[in-house]
Amino acid sequence: MTEAVARLLQGAELLRHSTQDVIDIFFATRVSNGSGSWGSHYGTLAFTVDHAKARTVMQRAVVAS
Repeated sequence: MTEAVARLLQGAELLRHSTQDVIDIFFATRVSNGSGSWGSHYGTLAFTVDHAKARTVMQRAVVAS
């Protein structure tokens, strides 16, 4: 139950403060859609997340030093 509440809070914060790409990836990888294509561990991606969208999010997250 604690894990479910944590996911709910994470999802709520993303809906308030993040981009649509990040929200889509979060829900695709953390919420079951019945197809078994989701993971619960940090870093897992569902097969429904395309490479281009994942790359866009990763490039936005890169911090130049």
